[in-house]
Amino acid sequence: MKTFASILEQYGLISEYASYTDKVMVHCPFHLDHTPSLSINFVFNNFRCFSCGVEGKAFDLIYALEQEIHGQGLSVIQLAIRASKIVKGVEEVDPLELERRMESVRAFREKHQSKEELESVYLFYKSLKKVDWETAWDDERAEYWHYLNHDRGLDCSTLNDFHVRLNVTSVNPICIPLIEQGMFKGYVSRRIDTGKVRKYKNNNGLDKANIVVGNLVESGYVVVVEGIVDAMMSHQNGYSNVACLLGCSSSQVQLEKVARYSDTIVWALDGDNAGDKGYAIAKQFYTTRYPNKKLVRFQFPDGKKDPGELTKKETEACMKKALSMTK
Repeated sequence: MKTFASILEQYGLISEYASYTDKVMVHCPFHLDHTPSLSINFVFNNFRCFSCGVEGKAFDLIYALEQEIHGQGLSVIQLAIRASKIVKGVEEVDPLELERRMESVRAFREKHQSKEELESVYLFYKSLKKVDWETAWDDERAEYWHYLNHDRGLDCSTLNDFHVRLNVTSVNPICIPLIEQGMFKGYVSRRIDTGKVRKYKNNNGLDKANIVVGNLVESGYVVVVEGIVDAMMSHQNGYSNVACLLGCSSSQVQLEKVARYSDTIVWALDGDNAGDKGYAIAKQFYTTRYPNKKLVRFQFPDGKKDPGELTKKETEACMKKALSMTK
C-alpha cells in the first residue's frame, strides 16, 4: 500500500528501516539544515519546518524534491504533473489547483536563499582559519584581538563561543557566523577602521527579514537586541536567551518567531529614535496578535544607548527593572 512514508523512502528523506509512528523529524530539503528541523505528519500527510517556516502537504514536498532531481530537465508543469502522479492515492490534487500550488513553492524558494547559495556561503566561512582568541593577543592577530577585547569589551571566551573568525585579506576582516536555532544562516563581517564608512557587511543574499539570530529556548523572557555584538555582550553579561534582529526594524516573521519562546519580551534595541520606532511597531503587533504577551522597553542608563556598551552590573540592573515592569 502506497503511503506518504513509503514515497519519502524512495527519495532517501527517511529510512525504510526507521521505526516511526505518526511523526518524524528530518533534515529540511528547502534550506541548508544541519539539525533535523522538518516535521512530517503521517496522519495528515503534511509537513512543517520549524527553522525556515515552509509548510504544506504531500504534493508540495514531493514537487520540491522533484525540482532538485529533475529541475534542469523538466518544465515546471511537467514537474507538477509528475509530482501529482507520485502522490496519487495519498493526496488527490485538483488539476486546476496545480498552478497555485506550484506558485506557492516557487514563491517560498525565491523568498529564501537557495540551498546552493547558502552552501557556498557556509563553505567560505568554514575556509577561514579558526582562531583561539585566548592566544591571539601576542601574534599577528593582536590588532583584531585588541579591537574586540579592549575597544569593544568582548572577552576571549565570548569570541570563542560565537566562533568569530578572521579574513585578514578583506577590509571587513572580523567574520561572525549567524546561527539561528543551531543552523548556519550566513555571516556578518566588520571593519575595525570605521571612520565614516559602513561598519558591517552581510554576506550577499542574506535574508535578514526572516532570520532571528540566537539559540532560543522556552523561558521566562526573551531579550531582543539589534546587532550581533549586542547579542554577544548580552551573552557575556549572563543573558543567553537573546534574539538578534540584525537591524533596528523587525518583520512580522521575526516577531512571530520571538513570540514562540516566551510571554515576556524585553525590547533592548538601541535607545534612539530608530529603536523606539521599532518598539512601537512591535507593541502594535503583539497587542493586536498576542494580547497575552508582555512587551517592555529596556531602559538604558544615562549616557548609554546600546547593550554592547553596558557592564555586567549595568545589564543586571536594567534587566531587573525591565522584568519588574511586567508584573
